[in-house]
Amino acid sequence: MCRSLVPSSTPYDLQATLDKIVDEKYQKYQQLKILEKEEQRIVDEEKKIQDKKKKIEEYKKKIQEEDPRRRDDG
Repeated sequence: MCRSLVPSSTPYDLQATLDKIVDEKYQKYQQLKILEKEEQRIVDEEKKIQDKKKKIEEYKKKIQEEDPRRRDDG
């Protein structure tokens, strides 16, 4: 006499729910991959900036060695 208050699910309902969950997980995975690529791009860009700073410092040193009157007072 006592029936469950939870409606019975059909295999179609279960498959639709599973498909939805898989789709959501895949979208999150895709977003993660995009973020990882962006993070790597930023890391690469920062490395380029550091390399340029290093070259500038080396160039300043070279100029100062060639002409001792020039100084970097800043």
